[in-house]
Amino acid sequence: LVPHEPTAKPYKLLATATEQTGKVGIARFVMRTKQYLAAVRPQDGRLLLSTMVYDDEIVRPDEIGGFDALS
Repeated sequence: LVPHEPTAKPYKLLATATEQTGKVGIARFVMRTKQYLAAVRPQDGRLLLSTMVYDDEIVRPDEIGGFDALS
């Protein structure tokens, strides 16, 4: 999405500042009634939103069966 005209200047300022300082923003947002954790990071003058997972959502490899049969 392209920033709406009234927000273009603050968007560019945020993108430039985070890129020059090497900082990443952490955000929470709701999509389809579920809350997500995300990282907002700069790349080539644009802001990218990458969703992240919470610790309790990660399945440890030793909890996943069937890998022993692959060797």
